[in-house]
Amino acid sequence: MLVVEGRVPYCLDCADLGHLVFLPRGDTALTRRAREESTLSVVVVRFNRRKGRYERQGVLVEEAGLARAEARCLADAEARRRRRVRDARRRAVQDARFAEAFATEILRLFPGCPRDRADGIAAHASARGSGRVGRGAAGRALSEGAVVSAVVASVRHLDTSYDALLMGGVPRREARRRIAVGVETVRRLLPRRHLLQLPRPVPRAAAGRSRMRPRLSTMVAVRAGDLTWWGRTDRGRGGRVPGRVGEDDVIEGPYFVLAVLGVLGTGLVAGVFCGFSTFVMRGLASLPPAQGVAAMKAINVTAVTPAFMFLFVGSAVLCAVIAVVTLVLWPDEGAVELLLGSALYLFGSFGVTMFANVPRNNALLKPAPGTAEETAYWPDYVREWTAWNHVRTVASTAAALAYVLALT
Repeated sequence: MLVVEGRVPYCLDCADLGHLVFLPRGDTALTRRAREESTLSVVVVRFNRRKGRYERQGVLVEEAGLARAEARCLADAEARRRRRVRDARRRAVQDARFAEAFATEILRLFPGCPRDRADGIAAHASARGSGRVGRGAAGRALSEGAVVSAVVASVRHLDTSYDALLMGGVPRREARRRIAVGVETVRRLLPRRHLLQLPRPVPRAAAGRSRMRPRLSTMVAVRAGDLTWWGRTDRGRGGRVPGRVGEDDVIEGPYFVLAVLGVLGTGLVAGVFCGFSTFVMRGLASLPPAQGVAAMKAINVTAVTPAFMFLFVGSAVLCAVIAVVTLVLWPDEGAVELLLGSALYLFGSFGVTMFANVPRNNALLKPAPGTAEETAYWPDYVREWTAWNHVRTVASTAAALAYVLALT
């Protein structure tokens, strides 16, 4: 052991502490009395690099003071033993009552949970000296967040592949990242759609509605068949489940980005189509037929660029993904807006383009340039193509608005 003074280490003899003896930690009564009987005592600590803090190891006390303290402890050892027994019984009763209250709170939030599973979660989370969520201030107060955090820990270990990932050598943080979406799937779906509500990885927002949805590709992290016993059947008025958790949560993270990209994609496509409906087609119709046809053909050829096709086709793929996720997971709120936006774009914009506008563009390419057949077809082309373009403009705009409504 060394003594550090002014960042310079000294041995005990050099620090005038060589006459003291070391008393390891562990016996609270002996340590307290040894310090009382010693005129000089020193606390011994060791720096824990992993935890980044100093931890108490024991004390240095005078040998004569330690002997007197040991004599005092031997004199009342039986009395202290009986007191420890009484205290242990009292703590056991308190712990049993607290575990019972904790399990009751779990059942209140998740009525479909079996009693034995709730008791197991409560006993694990509230174990004295464990440092788990049930022993914190929030846990002792039976706060909703602490109770739900205890449930998510149970689901993580018993209902996901988390333990198998750890045994396979996957780092703890990486393992939690892999199962996060699976746990979120359970968290989001059970209270309102017969799945379990688990805690969010971020603090709640002050207001908003809960529509956060996990990605389908990682839903396999949760064995849904093992969670059927969490399902709620006690629905109140309007088909809603009473006692819901997380009603103030808002959409966020990758799911928020997904919805925002839907708004941007459909909105940009709507802007392109709106330009054709408002002035491009009118300008082409005012030209002589031969010039109008040539200009339209040039536009149709140059429109097939990587940038526009990525925007147009990519938005369709994005809308399809949003529709599939919504149908499979069916959020408690916003499902109608999400499905409506996807349907409007896929059928009213992408579908109309493929089955109405593109065939007319191909028909315009068939007649030879400058022929009477081409000139005769041009007025019908402008009228029909513009009418269908109005449809896809309105559909794309409505799709963007529907996604905005789903976000608000």
